Amino acid sequence: MDVSGWSVDQRMRLPDWCFGNRELIGVYLANAVPATFTYGISDIPLPDPVCIWEMQILVPETVANHGNYRAGLAAVIPINHAQMDAAQEIYPYYGVPHAGPNLIQRNAYGWTTIAVRFRKGMVTSGKFLVVENESILGTSRIIFSLLVSGLPTNMAGWLAHNKV
Repeated sequence: MDVSGWSVDQRMRLPDWCFGNRELIGVYLANAVPATFTYGISDIPLPDPVCIWEMQILVPETVANHGNYRAGLAAVIPINHAQMDAAQEIYPYYGVPHAGPNLIQRNAYGWTTIAVRFRKGMVTSGKFLVVENESILGTSRIIFSLLVSGLPTNMAGWLAHNKV
């Protein structure tokens, strides 16, 4: 049964086993100049539409090194703060509210790993993962990644009578 015409919300109601392979798309970004911003972009775009299964943040900071970070989706790498503000938001209710993607603040020294599991379907229009790194002190580093898969487009015939 062809479900490619279903809305993202309808396809997101299907069981997990209906979704394709998952892959990790990430960006590593370091910034050694305090009070400045650097930007990074993933090597490949996210599937369109996409199911985001998990957001992972690894911040390998040490004493006298820390920063603030944001991540979103964009067609090209941002070159300034205003362009990052225009990026599509991934985590609208996480972090410090900000124009565009919310701010993930860091005020602690030491390695931090955050893995937030969720199941979010969204239209990406072929956009890439983009990350902003603001160095506050020393060299700030971040590895921001998303565990993603495409949405189902075709289902076994036995599901035809039970449209979600």
